[in-house]
Amino acid sequence: MNIVFVGPQGAGKGAVIKEVVKIKPFDVIATGELFRKEIATGSALGKKLKATMDKGILVDLNTTLNVVKGALKNKKNIIFDAFPRNVEQAEAFSKISKVDKVIYLNLDKQTAYKRLTNRLTCASCNYVTSKLVVKNDVCPVCGGKLFTRTDDTREGINKRFQEFETRTLPMLEYYKAQGIVYEIDANQPLEKVVSDVLKVL
Repeated sequence: MNIVFVGPQGAGKGAVIKEVVKIKPFDVIATGELFRKEIATGSALGKKLKATMDKGILVDLNTTLNVVKGALKNKKNIIFDAFPRNVEQAEAFSKISKVDKVIYLNLDKQTAYKRLTNRLTCASCNYVTSKLVVKNDVCPVCGGKLFTRTDDTREGINKRFQEFETRTLPMLEYYKAQGIVYEIDANQPLEKVVSDVLKVL
């Protein structure tokens, strides 16, 4: 079974998926992580990916599909995080594999502003927390230094929401036409969001 998670920045996709896989036996495929792993190998593909990502450009469709296709091997139940991102990717992916359900974590902008402007990320282990929870810059997991992402500003959030509305919402309509989209209110506490997601998996 292939499950696609979709939602704007701040919707908590990563946190929700992390909790879901504790309960359900899913493998997770996140294109960003796949790209970083390939870059770390120093391969020709990795160098190409690094050059593209360093410029802030989206990785081209064929390269993305090839990386995803390689990650599909020997996996049966998969959660896709941040892939597909648009109609073009969704249509191309349909020729490789079938999407069974799309979980749409719907979040309003005001909640996104509050979450993202308070977000802290660990430079060592990538743990994500909030200024509302942690009162210093020390990671509670590994002791590393917590920092605020440069794009977690009102301007940066607006830009990412605009991109989501332009690229991803049309993809949701593509999947809605197939009757496989399940909308979850991501403005709720994490525990409630996870509970609602589990009900539709």
